[in-house]
Amino acid sequence: MSPSIDLDRWVDTWRGPLVGLLLARGAGAHAEDLALEVFAQAWMSRERFRGDPDDDAHVGPWLAGIARNLHRSEGRGRQDVELPADVAAPESEDGERAQSVRRAVERLPESEREVVQAFYLEETTTARVAALLGIGERVVEGRLRRARARLRNWLEAPLPS
Repeated sequence: MSPSIDLDRWVDTWRGPLVGLLLARGAGAHAEDLALEVFAQAWMSRERFRGDPDDDAHVGPWLAGIARNLHRSEGRGRQDVELPADVAAPESEDGERAQSVRRAVERLPESEREVVQAFYLEETTTARVAALLGIGERVVEGRLRRARARLRNWLEAPLPS
């Protein structure tokens, strides 16, 4: 018998953190679609879920594992096609400062980039980020502190081209 899963609650709770995790892992424009695919996979394989479906400490790591596997398999099957310069969005749309911040975030080590993107871009709590990554909340807070310090240093100094 499969556990009773409230899929709507899972989507409401975990969509943002999963998108942040997938963005940090390089999913780019596919992050939102992959996050939705995670929920489809979770629903189809719900009989394999072991744990309390209402406990973030059980749900987060399980969904993160599905996300990692989907992203890995998508990367093997998909070839990125670069858009021609006249079709791609001009970089000046966001402003120079926003572009500098985006480039600096991309330079962060993956462990810091994951928490920054989930916490700030997807507006997720440190508790949810911790549950998703299967780490302690204090570890998330430490990674955020290190990432903020690193970003502050990089953004105060000129970034390499």
